[in-house]
Amino acid sequence: MNEYVLIVRIDRGALAPEQIPPIRAGWDVVLENWKARDQYVTSDLVIDEGYVITGAARAVAPGAVSGAGGAIVSTITLRAETIEAAVELAKVCPTLDYGGTVEVRERQIPAVPTAN
Repeated sequence: MNEYVLIVRIDRGALAPEQIPPIRAGWDVVLENWKARDQYVTSDLVIDEGYVITGAARAVAPGAVSGAGGAIVSTITLRAETIEAAVELAKVCPTLDYGGTVEVRERQIPAVPTAN
């Protein structure tokens, strides 16, 4: 099995407060399903904006990089046989129902040094 990273984005400003609980409830179901099938590896929720560092001058400004689909709100690592299978897993992400996007990328697993 390979590992794939789902990069989940959504425009937080476009979400109404009443939309948050159903999104969270949807994630509870999706994560439990992935865990039950041993597809879930780990995830990180990115809840606040931070700082963006840009250019050769290393300019620092508070905020978040946001593009098509909004700012990154979480990353999830899953196991799947192929990237196509990972894409199918990503299609159940609840944020998609609220205008979000999910990018799927293969994760390069770090090489483990061999003992001499």
